[in-house]
Amino acid sequence: MTTRETVIFLICGVGTLAMSTGAFGMLAAINRQSRGTRWAVPLIGLYSLGIVLDVAALTMAGTWYLAAPMALMLIPAEVALRRQVGGPAVMRQQLHHLLAMMKRPNVEVRVLPFTAGAHASMSGTFEIFEMQAPYPDASYVENRAGAIYLEADDVELLDQAYDRLGSTALGPDESAGMISALMKK
Repeated sequence: MTTRETVIFLICGVGTLAMSTGAFGMLAAINRQSRGTRWAVPLIGLYSLGIVLDVAALTMAGTWYLAAPMALMLIPAEVALRRQVGGPAVMRQQLHHLLAMMKRPNVEVRVLPFTAGAHASMSGTFEIFEMQAPYPDASYVENRAGAIYLEADDVELLDQAYDRLGSTALGPDESAGMISALMKK
């Protein structure tokens, strides 16, 4: 182990110890309400110090991926962009924000137009979370009764539905044009 790796390991270890001590100490202080107030601030400080140390160690190790944000691929139906929620001014702000987000390299928005007709997500929305190995992909499906969470092989059907939606959705440039036009209405 190099000196740098040793330093990173020690910083991370001290950070984790501080976080654990702060968290468990805080819980103990809360359970003993008579002393809860006296110990709350120092324990929160210790917990916070642990977080700072862990983030510093992870940044030094190159595993804190602030420079590589998560990708977001979104296919909203045209109706979601046209439905007035909060009034025209609020909708213009929302559409403006969506256009601004679309300029980011990790964000892709492709509108599913009315002309697509019946589509693969008529029964509701869903989200797919693609994970890196060894973690399985996961998904979240909304319905009238609540939500369903799926993992691994069960996500494949939603991947196929997403691909079908993508094949009928507008491209990113066409979607930006439609959103811009909707802002002017």
